[in-house]
Amino acid sequence: NGNRTDWRTLALETADVSEEREVVSRAQRNDRQALGALYERYFDRVYRYVLSRVGNVAEAEDLTEEVFMMMMRSISSFRWQGVSFVAWLMRIAHNKVIDYFRRKGRQLEQVTGDLPEVVSPDDPAKEVEARFTAEFLRDAIRKLTPDQRDVVTMRFAAELSVAETALALGKSENNVKVLQFKGIRALRRMMQGASPASLGEL
Repeated sequence: NGNRTDWRTLALETADVSEEREVVSRAQRNDRQALGALYERYFDRVYRYVLSRVGNVAEAEDLTEEVFMMMMRSISSFRWQGVSFVAWLMRIAHNKVIDYFRRKGRQLEQVTGDLPEVVSPDDPAKEVEARFTAEFLRDAIRKLTPDQRDVVTMRFAAELSVAETALALGKSENNVKVLQFKGIRALRRMMQGASPASLGEL
């Protein structure tokens, strides 16, 4: 049964990838319906990531629209070799956020938006995800290093896989795993009442 379940899961994942490729291919031919389908499929994930970085609903909405405008202008240049579409799209979002803070002349900072809660206390990563909406965590996130903030936000706000996060941020998968581990460990220490000074030991 276990093998049968694995094959069924693989078949579903393969079907999803095949369907996505077909939609992207149509969008690259300027098929408006396909472009609209990509917008509907990925809007929430892009918006959640952008909101988690800028912390302002109106500005997050504007930036998200900019991301999709850029997607429509650039999709003809997208190639599948070693890159998933969502990772390519989130790379655009990441660059838009960086440009946003450059325009504002402010230091890149992290503010969490409203993210869904997932309760799984036995899993450190799920614990962080489950408590992402807590007020104190907003301040804790700001104390992470910029690379840790990028990885944690991509993984939990945009819901990217490790591989997709690596592609979106231009990092190796091993680097993403290390940054996630250190970021979550730092957050857990802060959530458990560790002083900010103790973070220097991480």
